[in-house]
Amino acid sequence: QEVFPKYKVSEKVFSDDVLCGRLFNPGVDAVDYVYKSHPKAKILIVIRSQPTIINSAYKTYIKRGGIWTFPRYTKEILQRKKYDYFPLVEKYIKFYGKKNCKVMIFEDLIRSPDEYIKNIVKFIGEHKVVKHDLTPKKPAPSNLYNEFLRYVNILTKIIYLLGFDTLYTKIFGNNKNLPSFRFRKFFTRWGITLDEKIFKKLGVTGSYQYGFKHILPMIETTYAANNKKLSNLIHKDLALYKYPISN
Repeated sequence: QEVFPKYKVSEKVFSDDVLCGRLFNPGVDAVDYVYKSHPKAKILIVIRSQPTIINSAYKTYIKRGGIWTFPRYTKEILQRKKYDYFPLVEKYIKFYGKKNCKVMIFEDLIRSPDEYIKNIVKFIGEHKVVKHDLTPKKPAPSNLYNEFLRYVNILTKIIYLLGFDTLYTKIFGNNKNLPSFRFRKFFTRWGITLDEKIFKKLGVTGSYQYGFKHILPMIETTYAANNKKLSNLIHKDLALYKYPISN
């Protein structure tokens, strides 16, 4: 939203994380579709350390109404090999060649945002880098808020399963502002206020979800071997970026 629209060549850029698979899908099958539709495209792939991206993705899962705990959600991710980048990158390189595939590391964006954007702009075919606003647009919610919202999601589903939405529709003849929707909307807004004005100011939020430390060894074991292969493939030592990697 900040970088691509400022360049003319961006009219030919398509960016969507669904190309790497929806929710638990690893996205490897999408490569065939992309190649069939755009065989002469350039492919830009951004990867992020699995422990941190799973932690971040869980927040999106809860925001969209999820009710699983972090360990339960993560076990599903690991079982389906979501965020195992090596097969995805290897397949794109096989179809498009190394020259047309660029793998960038999210952690570099945090370390050197100007240089990161410069590399992207050069890859997409522009020569001059314009000025960009690099300030964070919206801070992520705390893990404490995330857990609060998970319980709100559970109660929302209970309201729906008890038939309050159906009863509301029969009485008022429409399905706008259903009880479950109104309940979740109210407590989501109240929770955000609570998070910003109390949780974060008191410093009781934490960086990682509840159960993260318990599940971390399983995350590391799942991705370590293929992260080593990926390091060799893209000629970057992912261990320096604290990715799980085998010795």
